[in-house]
Amino acid sequence: DARVACVSDCFMFGRALLVCPVTEPMYYGPDSAPLPAAPKTRCVYLPQGCVWYDFWTHRAFEGGRDVVCDAPLERIPLFVRAGAILPVSDPIAYADERGGEVAALYVFDGSDGIAMLYNDAGDGYGYEQGEYAMVAARYSHSNQTLTLGKAEGCYPFQRAWAVKWVTDGSVEDRGVIRYQGEETSVRLA
Repeated sequence: DARVACVSDCFMFGRALLVCPVTEPMYYGPDSAPLPAAPKTRCVYLPQGCVWYDFWTHRAFEGGRDVVCDAPLERIPLFVRAGAILPVSDPIAYADERGGEVAALYVFDGSDGIAMLYNDAGDGYGYEQGEYAMVAARYSHSNQTLTLGKAEGCYPFQRAWAVKWVTDGSVEDRGVIRYQGEETSVRLA
């Protein structure tokens, strides 16, 4: 998408997240004209070639277009690429409160996706001797199935994940995947 070469106020965080900080108090529409009556909004260009989800509203948008989204002080515009498998944690008081485990896996429908779920002690060099847990996660859009692969490494792996399936405008709770370190699949539809 040649247009993204001109975008200087947004960035990708990995392959799944499009982060759109608000850096000035003026809010603009798709034609770069100020929107004086629009309270706390921001125009964001979504790269073409995929569907993007607004992280906060879960609305899906086809890429290759501008969208005007809410940008209140308490949150910045954030978009997730369809097919993403996003580990999300509850708020924590300190970095290692949950031992690196996440509360839920959010699966964004609309495309196939992959992710690596990784955990280790968080300090030291034990990971160099295999003291880590790594689980490959795959989402198949055609059969709407999430698969967790065989655990790698010798660090304790997470044994359960709540699964949230995101479709246009909704988040559906798909229960908890119990995991014993072997390949496990769950159908989300």
